[in-house]
Amino acid sequence: MVGIPGNAPKNLQVHVEATHEWRGDLEISLADPNGKLYPLKTTSETESGGVIDATYTVDASTSPAKGTWTLQAQDTSAGATGTLTDWSLTFPTPFEKTGSFAIPDPGTVTSEIAVSGFPGNAPAALQVYVDVTHEWRGDVRIDLVAPDGMSYLIKPTSETENGGDIKATYTIDASASPADGAWKLQVRDTSDGSTGTLNGWSLTFPSYENQTKHSLPDPGGLSSPVTVSGLTGAASKKLKVYVDATHEWLGDLEIHLVDPNGKLYLVKPDSATEGGGTIQQVYAIDASTSPANGTWNLRVADVSQGATGTLNGWTLAF
Repeated sequence: MVGIPGNAPKNLQVHVEATHEWRGDLEISLADPNGKLYPLKTTSETESGGVIDATYTVDASTSPAKGTWTLQAQDTSAGATGTLTDWSLTFPTPFEKTGSFAIPDPGTVTSEIAVSGFPGNAPAALQVYVDVTHEWRGDVRIDLVAPDGMSYLIKPTSETENGGDIKATYTIDASASPADGAWKLQVRDTSDGSTGTLNGWSLTFPSYENQTKHSLPDPGGLSSPVTVSGLTGAASKKLKVYVDATHEWLGDLEIHLVDPNGKLYLVKPDSATEGGGTIQQVYAIDASTSPANGTWNLRVADVSQGATGTLNGWTLAF
């Protein structure tokens, strides 16, 4: 059951996990809340037995997002058996720009994405995906310019990078800038003699976050909450937890995610080998046995005395 208003996206992602003694017998389709079918996998005479672990992209923009979506897996021939292990829907943030934009040599190409529907400031874990090809990647500097004109460095130049592709997702703390408005990606070739192309880029805005800074007890623990509403059913099997913390001895930190019912998920164990520094990392948690709606808490514990630190903020992305 999906509780998202409006129509589904053009790039609805359907992840399917299944096993079968003869995968070629399987025909898999997705049915929208009105019963419209989207074919995902057809039968095949060449596929043998094994595992299906695949993500399919569907243009579902003519279907309503809200309602019950159904995965239909049909075995079209007798003689072999199988199991549908798991499946999930992902509604990606529809802020992307594709196309081929030549980068001047030297010079700068600028590409713009208009964002709307996100009141308030941008998140502290804004995700920027960039797809660039260049004969010498080290010449390339990439900046993101927010609607208020503030510039965020994504990729600096480098003397060691050679030619090839840049296909990477960068996490930017853009919480000082408004979310709505025109965002610009500036790709600059800083040296002549090699050429390149901006193939596309996208912005992803995590929905639930707590940007309040907390000093960590030494030793001791604290909890930082976020309240999730508007979702239905269980949380994601691939729930993403972004943590931003600094500590004089990171090995002292033990971090758990607590679901609305009080169930604990270990995010980061304490460690005897980690020194001081900063954690800015996305952790994947299988939270499929927990409800999506409700108050989630990030519980951060300093398990040993003698070093201090700060939880700068955290984000929950379904």
